[in-house]
Amino acid sequence: MPTLDPARPATALEAGGDTARLLIAGRPPAKLAEPDEVHFERIVRLAWPGQVGPVTADPTRLPFVEAMFDRVLLTSQLPRARARTDLRELWRIMAPAALALLAIKARRPWQILGWQPVGWTQADLAQALDDAMFVTHDWRVATLPKRWHLVLVGKADGLRPAAVQAATVTAPVAAANLGRAAHQGEDGQ
Repeated sequence: MPTLDPARPATALEAGGDTARLLIAGRPPAKLAEPDEVHFERIVRLAWPGQVGPVTADPTRLPFVEAMFDRVLLTSQLPRARARTDLRELWRIMAPAALALLAIKARRPWQILGWQPVGWTQADLAQALDDAMFVTHDWRVATLPKRWHLVLVGKADGLRPAAVQAATVTAPVAAANLGRAAHQGEDGQ
């Protein structure tokens, strides 16, 4: 299972050779170093509305085909009102077995600005990720200079590994299959 290096968390995205496609969405915090570009075949940078960047897109309708990215570095405020929609859209563009490093604003339970909570508590964000079908591989809270959740997630594709056990072959089944194979050989089929 991949883990985050506290000194350089984005290095978790560099695993897997140089054929991976990386999406960097949003503007990473100043102290969060981006992954080294030599580890990727392609890198796409995406800005959120209100940010300056080569491509700007609505997080609820990303302009990419399904399963396009093997790695994602996402920085977002992740508004609560549409958190599930934003996360499911991210899930859609991630390839099977893809990894994403999410940098989401963190808050302590008592930090509230007006009526709106600023950022996410770990429990609330964990529930939102679970609802959006992500599996958490590692989690850190870092000061970059404000508090951020750094969460390494993968897709929960709904598939579970099958248990592999030794097969028991009964003699009558094996003999019947051998007889059929010999018969087909005689007929030339």
